[in-house]
Amino acid sequence: ASHFLSEETGIPPEHHDEIIQHVVYVHVAVQGYCREYQEQNRHNHLTPKNFLDYLNKYIQLLRDNKKKIVDQHKRLNGGLKKLVEAAQYLEHLNVKLIQQKASLDQKSEVNNQLIE
Repeated sequence: ASHFLSEETGIPPEHHDEIIQHVVYVHVAVQGYCREYQEQNRHNHLTPKNFLDYLNKYIQLLRDNKKKIVDQHKRLNGGLKKLVEAAQYLEHLNVKLIQQKASLDQKSEVNNQLIE
């Protein structure tokens, strides 16, 4: 387990030993369940290939989830950038609105004076 998981870069070094211990624990637990099944006249064989398949599936799930998280992170960052751009554009429009409102008030006053 240590050899296969050491090649995987997606595992943080501080959690590497705990993950290896867990993988070994699961394999040993499955061996125990196989022995219990044999006592009940049920036959379930656990081979080294099963362990390697388990490790490969774990690595595949780790990569898939990491890719999913990276994609979600990119999407979130893109959305945040759009929100910042929209806020800046809204600020620009508010400044423009204040200028136009001042101009409109001034012109309205001139029109009101001409009407009177």
